[in-house]
Amino acid sequence: MCFVLAGLTCIFARLAFKQLSQYLAMAAGLVALIALFVYLYDLQAIYSITLYHSMSLQTTVAFLLALSDETDNGNADALPAGH
Repeated sequence: MCFVLAGLTCIFARLAFKQLSQYLAMAAGLVALIALFVYLYDLQAIYSITLYHSMSLQTTVAFLLALSDETDNGNADALPAGH
């Protein structure tokens, strides 16, 4: 889910839909934060939800770092230009 949201964030940032891009980045960040809290507090009950699949800690941190630029200043300058 985070990969899809992050991909849509990149697409909409390039198409000048900055506000939609920020909302998608925040949604992906929220999913990554939930995964981080699952690791920090060792929440086993969340695994009983059938739609939830675990995310590795490294992937969680990578999403939080990658999406933090998009939510901070509303541009995608850190992303490569798609020429």
